[in-house]
This record gives sequence, structure tokens and C-alpha cells, in this order.
Amino acid sequence: MLELSMEFVNVNSIMLDPLNPRFVGENEGKSQAEIINMMLNKQATKELMNSMRLGLQWVNRIVVRKICELSEEYLQKIPDRDGFEYVVVEGNTRMACLKSETLRSIYDTGNGITIPVLVAEKGEIEREEFENEIQIIQARANVMIVKQWEDIPKFKHIYNMYLSEKRVHPLYTPAAIVDQIKNTTGGTKTEVRTAILRCMIVNKIAEDSDCLEDKYWPFVEAFESNSKTRKTIGLNDNLEFVFDSETEEYQKELLNMIPEIIEDAFNHLPNGKQFRDKYKEIVKACDGDVELILDEIRDIMNPEVENKTWVRTQNEPSTEQKWNDNLDNILITLQEYPVMTNWARNHIDIITSIKNTANRLLTALENN
Repeated sequence: MLELSMEFVNVNSIMLDPLNPRFVGENEGKSQAEIINMMLNKQATKELMNSMRLGLQWVNRIVVRKICELSEEYLQKIPDRDGFEYVVVEGNTRMACLKSETLRSIYDTGNGITIPVLVAEKGEIEREEFENEIQIIQARANVMIVKQWEDIPKFKHIYNMYLSEKRVHPLYTPAAIVDQIKNTTGGTKTEVRTAILRCMIVNKIAEDSDCLEDKYWPFVEAFESNSKTRKTIGLNDNLEFVFDSETEEYQKELLNMIPEIIEDAFNHLPNGKQFRDKYKEIVKACDGDVELILDEIRDIMNPEVENKTWVRTQNEPSTEQKWNDNLDNILITLQEYPVMTNWARNHIDIITSIKNTANRLLTALENN
């Protein structure tokens, strides 16, 4: 494990990390002033700023690392580092607030603002394992817990964690690595597997076809949703692309067509979940035969073919599907809860009640 030592450090000696995975490259090449200004204009930062104006509390300390210990490859990507000794690992939003004129006018007594931080140091472990631990810190603090990332940076970060774990522990099974990431991030096995599968499929598509635009990523869910849909593109339950000798030609053809298929579906359907349901319907109707699936999809995409659309055959949703939708909506609502607002604590009782109800349901399900 890496070592975390508590030190008091001047904010002026700490730089925000332009390569933080939460930003998905949007800050690469930008100056510190540009990054701070961009972050201060975000609603979440404004809410946090209001809380910090009332008083600085360091229950959850900012984690930093020494710039001199970064790899040469990393250093080449952050030229705007002169005068800084540390770079933020976790806590970029809080650091942006501390560097704002608003908080400096309150807390800076003339020599900058000195705060307690946790300094991440490699200690006795190998560099690759140290970098892996850094990713875990970022994931645990942000990906699954209070501050929700956007889906794409979250997926990419978890996928990079998966690849790092495979390098550090080559004998671990994919299932064991998924469990490891689940335990270190506080997420669920489904969330972790979804992130890995989504990135695996997107990367595989990019090998021989066009890269998917961000807006199309939700539609990839159709191909990862269950073992039957994954099999149509050669992806097995061990998170590997293994093509069937008899259907390899059609599986690869389907993979290469995904950008075109998704673009067409995107133009005719309101969201990726409807495309997912339609694709599952096609797979079931064709009994998993990839050649037949391709023919059906081509008919749907051909405007000259009548009575073939991306719209699902309308059936009354099952009770299970209704509960799937209800639980999805509940989860989305809770993930978007503004915990940093001044009134957030007023709802502790109801949130505790939700937690207790969920625990009772889990106990009942586990004993069923």
C-alpha cells in the first residue's frame, strides 16, 4: 500500500491536476488560471464554495503527491508547473475554491492559505502498484460515492483500474478484479462490469471502425446487456473477445457496423435503453443467429423496407420491468442529491429511512 502522511502545506504550492481522469482530457494544455476559472463556473463548485465560506473543515483532507515523483511522460503533459511542489490527487474542486478570490479574501492573512493535506508517497512498493493505488484513491473518493462523475470519465477510470490490476496481478481472474474494484470504490459489481464492458466494446470498435462520439456511448448498452447480446459481437463472460469459428465473419461485421447502427438508432429513438430493448428483441427473435440479426438490422435501416423500425413491438411491460424502471429512477434521483447545499442535512432522517428500508430488503433477498 502507498503511504499517506499528513502535512501542513501552503495552497500556493499546490497545482490542480489538468490530467485528472474526471476531466477526460478537457483541461490538458490549459493553464492553472484557465482550469480554476472553468471549475469555478460549475454549479457543483458554487455550492461547495458557499459551504466553505462558512468555515473550512478538514474531515476529508485533500490528497496530493509531489510533482518531482511524477513520471517523465506525465510531466511532459503539464508544462504549467513552475513554482509548484505538489499536484492534487483527490480534491481538485476544493482546491479550486481555495484558490478563488472569494476564499482568499476570507482566509489568506498575507502568506497564502495553509491547510492540512495527505501526501501520497510510494514507500516500498513498485511504481506501477503505486500508480494503481492512486487510481483507487480517486475512484473511492469520486466515482461511486458522493461526487458523481459523468458516465464516460467514470467508465474510463474504472476500465483503467481494471487494466492496471491485470498488469499488477496477472493471475487474478476478471471476476476477482471486478470484486477488487467494487470493494475499493464502494460501487456495485454491476456498475464495475458495465464500465469495463462499455470501454472494451468502444475500444474494440475503434480498432477497425470509427470511434464513437460521446453522445452514442449510452447506446452501446444494447451489446453488453446480457450474455446473448454480448455473444453476437464475440464477447464472452470472462471479459474477452473470442469469436466463434462458424460465425466469426458475421460477428466482426456486426462489430464494424456498430457506429452506423447506433447513429441510425440515435436518430430514431429517444434514448439508449429503448435501443437496448429493441436489440434484445431482435436477438431473441433470431435465436442468436448473427447472420439473421444482421439481415434484420439492415432491413430496419433501409427506408425502402416497410414495417421495419427501431420501435419495439408494443407489449405491456412486465412487473419486473416496471420495477427495473422504478429502481433506476430512484437511484438516479439519489445520485443527484446536492449533498453540499446548506439545507442538505435537513433530510438525514428520510435518507436514513431509505437506507434502513434498503437494508431490510437486502436481508430478505439474501435469505430468500
